[in-house]
Amino acid sequence: SPEPFKKFVSFTCNTINICEFHPSNMIHRVLLRKRKPLSTIHTITPMYKYINIRQYSTKPTNIPLPVSTEFDSSSNNRTMGKGRGRRGRRGKGSGFVGNPTYVEVDDPIDENDHDFVVLDGAFGEGGGQILRNSVSLSYLQRRPLKIINIRANRSRGGLRPQHLSGIVLVNQMCSGQLNGGKVYSSEIKLVPGEVTSATVFKANTQTAGSICLLIQVSLPCALFHNMPNNSVKIEYGGGTNASNAPPIDYLINVFKPIIKRFGVDFEIDIERRGFYPQGNGIAHLIVPSIQNVKSIELVDRGQIETIHITSYSSGAVPISVAERMTKSCIYLIQKTFGENINIVQENIFFDRNQAWGTGTGINLYAITSTGCYLGGGCLGEKGVSAEKIGHRGAQSLINNIFSGGCVDEYLQDQLIIFMALAQGRSVIRSGSLTEHTRTAIHISETCAGVSDLIQCTYKL
Repeated sequence: SPEPFKKFVSFTCNTINICEFHPSNMIHRVLLRKRKPLSTIHTITPMYKYINIRQYSTKPTNIPLPVSTEFDSSSNNRTMGKGRGRRGRRGKGSGFVGNPTYVEVDDPIDENDHDFVVLDGAFGEGGGQILRNSVSLSYLQRRPLKIINIRANRSRGGLRPQHLSGIVLVNQMCSGQLNGGKVYSSEIKLVPGEVTSATVFKANTQTAGSICLLIQVSLPCALFHNMPNNSVKIEYGGGTNASNAPPIDYLINVFKPIIKRFGVDFEIDIERRGFYPQGNGIAHLIVPSIQNVKSIELVDRGQIETIHITSYSSGAVPISVAERMTKSCIYLIQKTFGENINIVQENIFFDRNQAWGTGTGINLYAITSTGCYLGGGCLGEKGVSAEKIGHRGAQSLINNIFSGGCVDEYLQDQLIIFMALAQGRSVIRSGSLTEHTRTAIHISETCAGVSDLIQCTYKL
């Protein structure tokens, strides 16, 4: 309508509560939700690129929001404004993430020209485990790979951004051909090529997809990417502490000490943590190349000597929440193992330079007298008390300790591919095998034919 009008719309934002629109002079008057007199009115111009807003009201509105967008080719992000993000801060990598642009690869591949290893993505746990292990083994063995029914057992099947990012990364490392490399694709074909001479790579999920799962698919490839005495450097973007995936802290505190027994080493530098739903975390992986993987024997669990507890919070979640999680966690651990159990605790608040967005959680790991590491933890959830999160984290570690294994349920499947690559026979004592572990063993049998080299001893 050409006539001036007013309409009130509610938004969620750090400060904005109500906006009054008046197109005749295009001035938006904003009432701040902080406790100030109603007569205190601040005026801003309609430059929405300076603030991060999303519609909160359930009532429909026809008012268009003026938007200024720029495309960042280095990260494939659509950012609002000139690098100005939440809370109006400036800096490298900051900015409101709009509709992400994914790197998609759909090379034409003739099946008659290649002898494919064919895998059914619906086998076993029917998720991303099949993708990660089979793509890594395809790279290492230079064997063409075809996967059908990708993630068929998931509610939203097909490739998700984090899976696609991992596959595209491996394809770049080997100058291969990839067909079906699109989000939601239910079938892919990968034909590895020659290893590139490049030693620096990047992978970004453009979402809160787990960085740790990206590392799982690329770490075995990076180990053999170049001759010894050279290192591969990979920069990852996504979620460092994501649901349904190991947090990056687990990778550092539990996975790394155990994987060193295979002769594998790496360094992780966390530049910025990222949480759901935006992600935007950044981590750097440095992997020295090796010639071979050693076999291991891990059958003596020993006694629990120390339990480490780290609770964290960031953004709008105060440090007091982390302290409450730790207190609840310690209570259950001491109730289970006695008050004399050695506990090392730490509560951390990540500021805006250390983390993107709001997040909280608790990470635990236990060290035994024989050098075994067992992990546990829980990610914070909206509407769930800090005490309950701390209790869940403690219970997950307690369950892994009582399983009697030398590795926890989260580490089982991650070690299978290294057992398959190792020279010689590896033996690991674990708890009851998870579906992920059984799937990983099946992939090793199908892609590498090494079932006779793997023996998992577990307690019934």
